[in-house]
Amino acid sequence: MTRTSVIVRHRTTAIAVLAAIVLVPAGAEAQRAEGSFQRTLTVSGPLDIDVVTGSGRIDIRPGPEGKVEITGHIKAQDGWGLSRGPLSPEERVRRSEASPPIEQAGSVVRVGRLTDEQLREGVSISYTLTIPAASTVRSKTGSGSQHIEGVDGGLEASSGSGSLTLKDVASKVRASTGSGSIDADTVRGAFHATSGSGSIRATGIGGPVIAKTSSGSIDVEQTAAGDVEVSSGSGSVHLRGVRGAVPSRNRSRGSL
Repeated sequence: MTRTSVIVRHRTTAIAVLAAIVLVPAGAEAQRAEGSFQRTLTVSGPLDIDVVTGSGRIDIRPGPEGKVEITGHIKAQDGWGLSRGPLSPEERVRRSEASPPIEQAGSVVRVGRLTDEQLREGVSISYTLTIPAASTVRSKTGSGSQHIEGVDGGLEASSGSGSLTLKDVASKVRASTGSGSIDADTVRGAFHATSGSGSIRATGIGGPVIAKTSSGSIDVEQTAAGDVEVSSGSGSVHLRGVRGAVPSRNRSRGSL
């Protein structure tokens, strides 16, 4: 083999390798699709609303009585770390648009429960709900954030790693996240919040308070009577306007 042919072969190999490096991300990028759906449910009386999603976010706000409006934003992809199933991202989006994961049984509304295995992998749906204020809400995300406001019934919100923003809740609140922060403003009932490593900030709490985090800071303002129990593994603790009993261990960690 001549020196010239060796050089040509090496150049050809290098070009092929470079083409593979360039084309693989382009192919992965091409395997994406987005879509949306919107549904309006006719309802009556106090509602029990359950919303769940994986990596999508959840937004809930108050609206008129007698109906629930649900908007879903869908993202589907095949890419790094995701196996290619029998359905393309476009097909998964099309099926989700045609048959959204929404169930209604009397006063119970469930959103986000995907029963079709083919629509789970590589699919993310973010939800925006407008609901009657007199509703009880349970919401859960895997890693997406949540923003919930104007709920008169009880609220239970949880996330694996997303942040929680809760505002103007007329009843008790239970909030938990693995590593995200929790921010609550104006809760006219008991407030119970736990975070693995995120901070907890709560203002205008009109009832008992339990706030616990492993490493984040805690800042609580209380506006009505109720005992206060807070703990942080390594973050600061600040308590304001406290109107109930505070364990001595909390007094030594923060300010009243």
